Amino acid sequence: MKTRIVSYGLSFVMILCNAAAFAAGIYENANQSAEFIRTLTRYASTETDSAFYNPAGSAFMSEGLHLYFSDQMIFNFQIITDSSPVLSGYSYPDEYNGDVTAWFFPDLYALYKAGGWSAFLHLGIIGRGAIAEYRSATPAIHKAVIGYASAVAAGLSGTLSSISTEGDLEAYSYSTGATAGGAYRLNNMFAIGGGIRYIHAEQNTHLKYRFNSVMMNGTADITAYFSNIDVDVSARGDSAGFIGGFDIRPSGGMNAGFRYEYYTTMKVTNAKPEKYEGDAAFLAMFPLDKGDYVKTTLPMNAAGGISYMVLPQLKAEIGFIYYFNRLTDWGKDSSGKDIADKYKNGYDASASLEYIFVRRLRASIGYSHSVSGVTPETRSYDRTGLDSDAFAMGGRWTFHEGLDLTVSALVAFFRDTAEPNIAPDSGSTEYKEIVCNFAAGISYSIR
Repeated sequence: MKTRIVSYGLSFVMILCNAAAFAAGIYENANQSAEFIRTLTRYASTETDSAFYNPAGSAFMSEGLHLYFSDQMIFNFQIITDSSPVLSGYSYPDEYNGDVTAWFFPDLYALYKAGGWSAFLHLGIIGRGAIAEYRSATPAIHKAVIGYASAVAAGLSGTLSSISTEGDLEAYSYSTGATAGGAYRLNNMFAIGGGIRYIHAEQNTHLKYRFNSVMMNGTADITAYFSNIDVDVSARGDSAGFIGGFDIRPSGGMNAGFRYEYYTTMKVTNAKPEKYEGDAAFLAMFPLDKGDYVKTTLPMNAAGGISYMVLPQLKAEIGFIYYFNRLTDWGKDSSGKDIADKYKNGYDASASLEYIFVRRLRASIGYSHSVSGVTPETRSYDRTGLDSDAFAMGGRWTFHEGLDLTVSALVAFFRDTAEPNIAPDSGSTEYKEIVCNFAAGISYSIR
């Protein structure tokens, strides 16, 4: 099967929602703990979530069994404004609202530390993880329908004069990951660690589209030539990841971590559509036969962080992650060129401060700047890839020895971007976006 069948022929229908990814990672979620939501930088972590962010750092944890569970609620608000004359010429709106929501976004960690070594497990939504809803479909869908209706009218020796339709588009998409690994402390200053990760992707897109009225030559009603569209298609795929890193602790108040991730190719393959109703000629524009696939491989990345106790009560931390988008296998376009060549590499740069008020209570603030590497050529409704600035805050309360509660929140502001539509269309499309995230986590240690 050819990758392009899905990635291009279905580009205006297949929405792969990505509410969770407010950072730079394409298809990948960096938000894997409530601690991350309150700081935005965890790449020098020596706590339970080091299993994801800094595997080698787990070798510097205290002895015993450490359990951690967190959940997030994520709300992504999108406004797409399309000034195409194709839409305005047939009285379609130019502004579209897309609500992308993740009501349940859990992470579960289990880590055991004994002597100089540690072993850990992590379960979480590594990629995407949201439900998207466009109550009036999307501009691209409306344009495709207008183009099809114009072709039908031309086939009847007429000209499309007006069209009235209604559409609803709902989709969900998530990639769950299971990670197992460990770390070993070589001496009091240096440790190494790593793991393996299994990723399973699930996607579903459901489009309902109704033709209320289609008129030709001003007075000829040709609505009877159109059937309502009801398409419901699911897809799934699997891949693996390999993680390695090291941790350096030059002093009791300073720690530095480094992590590298490599992922194998992810092919997300369509199952046979559950519903596939509509005009045969229109549906033929985006065939969804079982076996067609698109590659949504997670990009390789390298991350590092440094934490330092500036004062006995104040910790500062910085972090950086770099995504090798241009080395990722996302298949080829219709001309046979690598899709990854159309992207730039991406990165996140972050910093945080944490203040310890008393032994049992601490609060933090964080900031990150993200550049996704998405270009005007690769930008789409599900992958806007706008540069962003995120601000976070939260606190952790130790309400019993070995038992901690974390609450945190962040807001990410994306840079408004307007780009010209691709010929033969004209006008432009403007993207606006904001993400709000609320998280809570609880950790328990048995020492």
